[in-house]
Amino acid sequence: MMSFLPNLGTVIIIITNVLILILGYIVYRNNQKNSTNIFLFIYAILAAFWGICNFFVFKVDTPFLFVTILRLILLNAVLINFVTYLISVTYPTYEIDLKNKKILLITLMAFITSLIVLSPLTVQNIKVFSKEEKDVLMGPGIIVFGIVSSILNILAAFNLIKKLIKADKKDKNNYIILILGFFLTFTLVIIFNFIFPNVFKITKFVLYGSVFMMPFILSVSYGIVRFRFLGIRLTASIIFITILLVLTVANLFQAHELLEIIFRLLILTGLIIVSFFLINSIYSEVEYREKLEELNRLKSEFLSFASHQVKAPMAVVKGYAELIFEGIENVPEQAKDFAKKIKESVDNLLVLIEEFMDYRRIEEGKIEFNFEKLDIISLIREIVEKMKLLAMEKNLSLDFESKFDSIVMNVDKLRFSQVIQNLIDNAIKYTKEGWIKVKVDKEDNEVLISVSDSGIGMSKELQQKLFGQFVRDPSIKKEIRGTGLGLYIAKHIIEAHKGKIWAESEGIGKGSTFYIKLPIE
Repeated sequence: MMSFLPNLGTVIIIITNVLILILGYIVYRNNQKNSTNIFLFIYAILAAFWGICNFFVFKVDTPFLFVTILRLILLNAVLINFVTYLISVTYPTYEIDLKNKKILLITLMAFITSLIVLSPLTVQNIKVFSKEEKDVLMGPGIIVFGIVSSILNILAAFNLIKKLIKADKKDKNNYIILILGFFLTFTLVIIFNFIFPNVFKITKFVLYGSVFMMPFILSVSYGIVRFRFLGIRLTASIIFITILLVLTVANLFQAHELLEIIFRLLILTGLIIVSFFLINSIYSEVEYREKLEELNRLKSEFLSFASHQVKAPMAVVKGYAELIFEGIENVPEQAKDFAKKIKESVDNLLVLIEEFMDYRRIEEGKIEFNFEKLDIISLIREIVEKMKLLAMEKNLSLDFESKFDSIVMNVDKLRFSQVIQNLIDNAIKYTKEGWIKVKVDKEDNEVLISVSDSGIGMSKELQQKLFGQFVRDPSIKKEIRGTGLGLYIAKHIIEAHKGKIWAESEGIGKGSTFYIKLPIE
């Protein structure tokens, strides 16, 4: 059991560093122009490197490496504190003012401190160096390091608390989470990476330095991206990459010879590069889908707005046209004829508007159905009778045929009538001469409704995509106006009735037949 613990610690550290880098990159990828996102990614890289240095500092077997890594740890600490301050300035969407004297002074202070911690002014000499214990003699530079680190963290805390006080009620929770993450990380690092090893000479927690950075990284990430859903593929990829990198790094630790170490490092480097390309490609796909969803939402809102804004005045125009055509005496016949044409045009426009509104309802999943028991024979016969006048205007015959006097089914009267009217109306539009037949038949527990015509027919290619969105016959779409949504809506309605709808034609110029098959429940 005891031999397993170091391996477990190694796995924890590897997983933490990988997750820190991935999370930092995801936040950066979320908005590459936002200063906070950029600084968090830099913070993640520094935190991961700081964690790796902390892991190795007490494992090296030469004094030179020990001192070098210790100086790198102190350098990383300065840079992490500096970037923490920058995040507190820019969070969530502010920009850095490069002309600000305070920013320039703090940057200069951090730069000078970085040079100091890399020099013998901070880590001077080795006091003790053995497998069991390692200790160094610190110089006056460590005091500068402590003062500057404290100043940077105090300023960061002050900035965040000031923003919390000024924040709107809806944003206060984000700032509270961020401040808690900041103080939790600060407390853990101070206790386990400075107090324990320097005061109590307990160094076993030092290697978990990167783990202690996670609260702050997570809290900033939450505020920036609000943990939006990134998709199953991206989540699964992150898990897979993490496992793969853990195994690769663990395998690296088992290497003993220099060539073997170099070879495994090259494999690890290649894997990291591939991993970032993979995450980037999947993230791009997620962003693309989100943009499509947003465009669809805006499209639906526009259709809804436009439909309502047009429908109301058109209803007024229709009302006046009907009044002129039917209700006012002594109106010249020519004026009545104009009024009739206006009414017909408005009726056609209102049908188009209603189709757009139905399309929006279907896309949003808000179309409603009210099913009731009805005699569909009587209903279809009534629709045919009403549309005979429209057929007669084009010298077309419109007939209804059925061997059954009554077939009672559970349908939505309004929506079912809409489909039948649409099919008959299409047959009239696309038939220049000849006939249209509407037939209802019954086989076992199914009803088959057909609308046939002697019209222009259609190609096999058009039949395959006829029930899609905005699909129209390209050969006559300039002559006959429409949205290309009628059959798409009809298909949705029939499927809601647990039925099927399809079209058949022997070819162009040979007429068409539309079929509806519905179950009798």
